Amino acid sequence: MSQAFRSTNVLTEDGLKPATLLVEDERIEEVRAWDEVPAGVPLRDFGDLVVLPGLVDSHVHINDPGRDWEGFSTATRAAASGGVTTLVDMPLNCIPETTNLEALEAKRAAANGHAWVDWAAWGGGFPVMLILCFRLPIPAFPVSSASSFTQALTASRR
Repeated sequence: MSQAFRSTNVLTEDGLKPATLLVEDERIEEVRAWDEVPAGVPLRDFGDLVVLPGLVDSHVHINDPGRDWEGFSTATRAAASGGVTTLVDMPLNCIPETTNLEALEAKRAAANGHAWVDWAAWGGGFPVMLILCFRLPIPAFPVSSASSFTQALTASRR
């Protein structure tokens, strides 16, 4: 079903300006002049309030399932209250770490019915990440010697 949203302050590629947004199936299909509302399309007029695209936070740690804080319900509700419409969950520092399909399925099950915004998950590349860091000088992931690299790989197999 088509809908129209308009304001005198719509953030567009050209900056803030009066505009009407035509939305179909939750997607902005067209940005029109403020007074160009198609006949028969329901209109929500936001007056002088700022209308802008939803934000994406590509680095969050949603500790669900597994820990007792910041699960999908609270993380996504907080995001929505701040204008964030998509969260991308980091693979590590959570239980389970999203480094395999089983862990991803557990995340999906935990999110089912509890997510207030869209979400996605980064996939962890451990121990591949360590291999890349050993061969490439990446300061954020230092591996100082061959012995520390071997020790990290051995620990990852446990």
